[in-house]
Amino acid sequence: MYRFRARDSFLFGIGASVLLYVCGSARADVQAIPVPRITLYPGDAITDGVLLDKRFRMPNGSVSTYATSRGQLRGRLARRLLAAGRPIVLNATRGEQLVRQGKPAMAHYIDDGLEISANLIPLKSAEAGETVDARNAETGIVVKSEVQPDGTLRVLNP
Repeated sequence: MYRFRARDSFLFGIGASVLLYVCGSARADVQAIPVPRITLYPGDAITDGVLLDKRFRMPNGSVSTYATSRGQLRGRLARRLLAAGRPIVLNATRGEQLVRQGKPAMAHYIDDGLEISANLIPLKSAEAGETVDARNAETGIVVKSEVQPDGTLRVLNP
């Protein structure tokens, strides 16, 4: 009759860990992804010159959180410190801010042939495609607006 001992549970634990490692690594893809050549600080531009490709074993579930191509990073800025040689998390970057908090921006409201233009003051800095609250300096009314690629605001239907 076999007696289970503490030493056996230790060996079983090691065996299970090795099995999980082997099975887990089979689901991870090895791929070359862009990483900073040098440490980038908040506000630094990410260009092809500061990137190099490095091979990493990326678990399948985490691939969407990291930049996997240079195209995803081209023209973006570091939002926080990006360490040299480390994968870049996508939310650690941002696009160029086309409107600045407190600086007037031209806004357009278009509805059924009616077009109204006015200068609005964005309440936060934002990049193209983001929605911001903006205040009309004359009336004080705050409206939701979408930042356009040309740096203007499109007032969303109230």
